[in-house]
Amino acid sequence: RVLQVTHGCIRLVSLGLTGGYVYGAFGGAVLIKGKDSIMVLEGGMLTESRASIGGGIAILSGGFAMLNGVRIMACSAAQYGGGILVSESTIHVVGGSVASCASGYGGAMMLYYNALAVLTETNITDTIVNQRLSSVAEGGAVWVQQSVLDVSNVAIINTSAHGLNAKGGA
Repeated sequence: RVLQVTHGCIRLVSLGLTGGYVYGAFGGAVLIKGKDSIMVLEGGMLTESRASIGGGIAILSGGFAMLNGVRIMACSAAQYGGGILVSESTIHVVGGSVASCASGYGGAMMLYYNALAVLTETNITDTIVNQRLSSVAEGGAVWVQQSVLDVSNVAIINTSAHGLNAKGGA
């Protein structure tokens, strides 16, 4: 993992994070955890990061992230949320993109249990869920369970689900 925010606030401008990796844990590039944990990222990119859950970013337990014009590319999760995982937390994404990410559930993003994601003018492209990564494959772009996804001017292009029991390419 490249960056972890717990019980604090951080603002980053035009930052590039590449090659984060955690085995059997959350957040390949970034982990934001806890109700007092806030990250604002303006511009920049997160690339080629891997984790079991939340390949690019994992936001947990009341954390908050604001991504403005950020590109998340080529991230993967063995299980959930290839680009982004949000659980009991909130993320706002304005502009930017999630591209070429993969996982078993939610190729670009997974929202799980009391999560809120607000996406505005964002592109989700070339994301995939693959049964080889998990026992099932669901939600090529976004997988939502007991959560809220609010989208405005979002393009979802070329997303897919692969495998015998695959469901929901978009």
